[in-house]
Amino acid sequence: ARDLERGVGLGTMFHANEKPQSSRRQWMLQHLRPHGSIEVDAGAFRAIASSKASLLSPGVSGVSGTFRAGQLVRLLHEGREFARGMTRLGSQDLEKVMGQSSRQCAELLGPHAPRHIIHRNDIALQEAMEKKVEPGQVRITPNRK
Repeated sequence: ARDLERGVGLGTMFHANEKPQSSRRQWMLQHLRPHGSIEVDAGAFRAIASSKASLLSPGVSGVSGTFRAGQLVRLLHEGREFARGMTRLGSQDLEKVMGQSSRQCAELLGPHAPRHIIHRNDIALQEAMEKKVEPGQVRITPNRK
């Protein structure tokens, strides 16, 4: 009890994130299982990571796995996961329109084709999970299968 009162080495301290994620984004990052992956080009990566833009079809450079609209997918750039998001297109339709303009998407999928592959409100960046941890700190990371 005396050590505890003096603050000597008992227990583990968890520091709050500097940029807290919304509970929905935390849920997407830590509790849902991704159903596939979408590889994005450098322009899409910069737009999503820096200005939190939506993912549009011209920025998609690859699709892996089988998923339906409304399911969670990993967003990859150069093979590394940087975010997760709820897609508005399934993998089969996305393979048809990846790299195409919005106008071409409507021609290929019909007038009800979504404007965004993943809307910015449905993207959760990995930045909170990738925060650098100093020696002696505890780091908890989600299971990335």
